[in-house]
Amino acid sequence: MLIFAFTYIPFIAIFTMIASSELGVFHSIGYDVMMAKLSENRFRATIYSGMMAIWNAMFIIGPIIGGVLYSGNPRLTFFVTSILLLITFIPIKKISIYFHNVVQTKKIVGCQ
Repeated sequence: MLIFAFTYIPFIAIFTMIASSELGVFHSIGYDVMMAKLSENRFRATIYSGMMAIWNAMFIIGPIIGGVLYSGNPRLTFFVTSILLLITFIPIKKISIYFHNVVQTKKIVGCQ
């Protein structure tokens, strides 16, 4: 998204959008697997429904916020999107460290 704020070359902007949309195919699969592994069986339906409610609320709130930002300054939309994207990497890294530790623990316990 940050490329839209810095480039005036349409080819680069369109190419980055195509590349990022192709990676979105894996989002649903990874999201479902993560939610299944992190939740217990008895709470899984509640967690899935709560997360889907939040996901659908983003489709209402996101365009409203984006419209307000765009009306102020069109480039501001892309800067804010880039910052939010970078912030999302923080919990993803912590989750990957957690799963790495779980796998290592299972390997150690399995060897005994």
